[in-house]
Amino acid sequence: MSFVLIIIGLILIIITLPSAKEKIFSKKYEERTQELIFLKRIEDKLDLVLNKLNNMEEPILADHAESMELVSHTYTSNSFSERLKKSQAMVEYKEIIEAHEKGESIINLAQRYNRGKGEIQLILNLKR
Repeated sequence: MSFVLIIIGLILIIITLPSAKEKIFSKKYEERTQELIFLKRIEDKLDLVLNKLNNMEEPILADHAESMELVSHTYTSNSFSERLKKSQAMVEYKEIIEAHEKGESIINLAQRYNRGKGEIQLILNLKR
C-alpha cells in the first residue's frame, strides 16, 4: 500500500513540477522587468539633470570668472597663513601642557604666554 502511495506522489510531483517552475520564473521575470523599468527612469532623470547642468555651466563661468579667480587666489594665500598660525598655536599649547605637567602654575603660564587664566585652564582641559 505504501508503495502505491509513493508512486502516486511521484506522479503528482512530475505533473505539477513544470507549472511550478513556470510560476517561479514568471515572478522573477516580472520583478526583473520592474527593476529595469525603474533603473531606466532614473537614467532618464539623470540625463535631464546633466543636460541642464551643461547648459548652465558656461554662462555662470563666463559671468563670474574674475570673481572666482579672486576667491581662489585669496583662499590659497590665506590657507597657508592660517595653517601656519594653527601649527604655531599647537606648538604653544603643547608647551603649556608640558610646563604644567612639570609643575608650573596656571598663573605663571598665563603671564608667560600673555593669556588669561581661563584660557590656560581651557587648554589644559582640552588635553584630557
